[in-house]
Amino acid sequence: MTPGIKLSPVHPFLLEECWDEAEACLAKACEVSGGRTSIDSLRAEVESGHQTLWLLHKGTDGMMAAATTCFTDYPDRRLLTISFFGSHDSNSRPVWYNDRDVVVSTLSRWAKGNGCDGIEIIGRRGWAKALEPLGFKVSSTIMEAEV
Repeated sequence: MTPGIKLSPVHPFLLEECWDEAEACLAKACEVSGGRTSIDSLRAEVESGHQTLWLLHKGTDGMMAAATTCFTDYPDRRLLTISFFGSHDSNSRPVWYNDRDVVVSTLSRWAKGNGCDGIEIIGRRGWAKALEPLGFKVSSTIMEAEV
């Protein structure tokens, strides 16, 4: 774990101060969403409070990554959903990879504090390899077709 790494939620009132850098991290994730969410609609979701923006920082070195989460209420359980996650780093193993436990532990506390009994992420297959050592398991596969 990298000393000084911290994941923090951003209040919607403070969005204007950090959005440009967060947008640079999250734009690629929106681009690969299959047309589900544009970066502009994601910002609107954060502004309205439907999504929470999170920033991953290392001390005063600046933003390493950004993520958004929302609560998903199923008939029998409530989960924290990691909707989007991205960074400036385009390497196959980004600089924050070794600190993913900080991300998961912070989001786990947030989830429990908001009545959730789990965390889910909908993303590309690479997330399974990164998150399985932290207790995640692949529970389903989503397939789609254009009509």
